[in-house]
Amino acid sequence: MPNKDSPNEVAANKELTYVEKAWYTIAIFAFLVVVILIIRVAFNVLLMALAGSLIAIYFHGLGDLIERKTKLFATAQQFFSTSFGVLGDLYIILFLGIFFTASPALYKNGILKLIPSTNKPLAKRY
Repeated sequence: MPNKDSPNEVAANKELTYVEKAWYTIAIFAFLVVVILIIRVAFNVLLMALAGSLIAIYFHGLGDLIERKTKLFATAQQFFSTSFGVLGDLYIILFLGIFFTASPALYKNGILKLIPSTNKPLAKRY
């Protein structure tokens, strides 16, 4: 009686050739290189996110300390959220303003791509 293996069993028993192993190795290496390059480029952004998290932890702890000493946590929380919230908003506005000023055509064309084609002539006028 002939051995009738299912397609899954045949695929499981198939051993990779040297060329296939080489291509898998190259693909894994290329993937790792791309990931390392992305992390290298995004390192400043990741560092800023870490710094922001550490500052938030510091101010949260400071707010807890003020709450324990005076029962004024709501006032302290409101002060820190409004003061540093305004500073954060100003930072974002300044950051976006610099980018929009550096290459306005790029952002204008990007926004125009979001508008339906029937309204594009009207949007280009403004």
